[in-house]
Amino acid sequence: MGRLRIAVIGCGVAAQTRHLPALAHLGDRFRVVALCDTDLRALEQAAVWATGCRVFASVGELFAAAELFDVVLIATSGDHVAEIQAAAAAGKPVFVEKPLSLTPEQARGLVEAIESAGIGCVVGYMKRYSAAVTTALGQIGIASGLRTAAADLVHPPEDRYLYSVLGRARPPGGSLLEFVHHQVTDGASAAAIRRTAGVDAPLAALAAYFLLATSVIHDVNLVRTALGGQVRVVNAAFWNDGLSGQATLRSPSGRVGLVSYTFVAAGRYTETLSLVGDTARCAVSFPSPYLAYAPIALDTENDGDAVTRELVYDDVFAAELIAFHDQLVSGPAAATGPREALADLELIAEIVRSAQTVERDTTTEGNRRVGLC
Repeated sequence: MGRLRIAVIGCGVAAQTRHLPALAHLGDRFRVVALCDTDLRALEQAAVWATGCRVFASVGELFAAAELFDVVLIATSGDHVAEIQAAAAAGKPVFVEKPLSLTPEQARGLVEAIESAGIGCVVGYMKRYSAAVTTALGQIGIASGLRTAAADLVHPPEDRYLYSVLGRARPPGGSLLEFVHHQVTDGASAAAIRRTAGVDAPLAALAAYFLLATSVIHDVNLVRTALGGQVRVVNAAFWNDGLSGQATLRSPSGRVGLVSYTFVAAGRYTETLSLVGDTARCAVSFPSPYLAYAPIALDTENDGDAVTRELVYDDVFAAELIAFHDQLVSGPAAATGPREALADLELIAEIVRSAQTVERDTTTEGNRRVGLC
């Protein structure tokens, strides 16, 4: 099993801008043989990256032809339950975009299905596969005097980034807050989200949970990893209808982690992981995930010396797919398996249950819908 035949489920913006181009560049490892989406327009747009492949309009139709492919890439939004269960039943290894699912309850069932079927599974936390992150964690990890780890995300609408890679923006879809409120009140996983956040959780807390689980989970994972994996929540708060929030975390050894985020109506996308040690510190600055070869900046300071900056031009989406391939073919486990993803969802649930919601800030009414990449 060298070059793997892969089926892609979910052919929207993330697949068209990152997953399918990455697979096209990894032709020695993967061959796209099937595309699956309920949106026929998305299938048509995605097919330019995989000429001659079969197309399917439902997961059921795809798995009825399971002999066509070896592995599955799941790039859909939502809880991924039906897709992963179908893959497990068919014995097909899975690469699934984060989150593994939308709640710990759902994710536990999926971990059990994956492990019972004995299939490989990698969850798509692409930032973990950046050489900049690997270097930062190696230089200022727990073994080398880490004191604090902090991640901060400022997330505007990303239409201008999509124009640069697709030549078009997302279709109009209302405000971000409207979209999130629909997902947590009427979406397919709304009841599961409410059970997770608490039956009496206010709407802002439910919105914060959804944003943490679908987007800010990257930053939660980075900080949790830097702290050694096991952490507890010290305090947390959300404001701005749940579009802004912060959490303080602590490891058993006393190291502290901070996660903060805010979704805004305009401006630049910024995301930074900062690691501070006794005598050294690092900061990793990420561009919009839709920009394939925009540099990731790594700033390092050692023993009070001047700050040095390295620009890393790696394709992190390709890197995580290489890790998926190599896990199946040659054995080394990828860094982000299903139990790792479950731990992130459990921590997010604890964050939301620990939080107190700050009074609504009415200045956010103009926020537009943004992609949760």
